[in-house]
Amino acid sequence: MEDLADGTLTVRFAADGLDEICWHLVTFGESVSFENPARLRQRSVSTCVGLAAHHNRND
Repeated sequence: MEDLADGTLTVRFAADGLDEICWHLVTFGESVSFENPARLRQRSVSTCVGLAAHHNRND
């Protein structure tokens, strides 16, 4: 972890794959930004869109 001068925190870690990283980071909600890699950012978007669609369905 690295505290930055602008008050943000950069976290770097190793995980088993994009899904594991994505699910963990999504729990931080709008307070997290997916900087790199681009495929992680894309995965987070598709995960959140899919989750929203699932919960917005009319049963």
